[in-house]
Amino acid sequence: MKKIITIICAVLAIILLIFLIYIAFFAKKPQPGADLSTSINIKPLPSPTIPAGDTVNIVTAQGSLTVNNFYKKAEKIIETAVYLKNSPNYAIIYGSDSNQFLISLYATDASQANLYRSQAESEFINILGISKADACKLNMDVEVANSYDQALSNTNYGLSFCPNSVTLP
Repeated sequence: MKKIITIICAVLAIILLIFLIYIAFFAKKPQPGADLSTSINIKPLPSPTIPAGDTVNIVTAQGSLTVNNFYKKAEKIIETAVYLKNSPNYAIIYGSDSNQFLISLYATDASQANLYRSQAESEFINILGISKADACKLNMDVEVANSYDQALSNTNYGLSFCPNSVTLP
């Protein structure tokens, strides 16, 4: 048995020695002064320009609407998504590329969705510093997240106080 183990170790040692000799003599080595950089073009992720003032103008179908500069107090900005609020119950997001606001409700039933909708709408108006009437002018979606309740998802309920809103069941 010892003889077999000795033979296996010797064979492995010879294979390792051959590999190291190959690496030392035949592997390509960079030439001194060679450019080691790659030619891959990496494009930066798109990100919105953060306005400097206290207010920003949002373009609506009825014209321009002046709101508080929500960029300054955004919880996070990922590419073109500006997270105005991300709570355990809902998220309020502005898509700078689409000029659209989204309230995503993390509700597991209609009762919860109604409660979270009311909370999110109040927070939304407070963040932007606008009236309910002005909020209705904005490009806005209010939805229940699919991962929380599939039966309530895939519907834009809108802001509950706007004429085009949909009542939650």
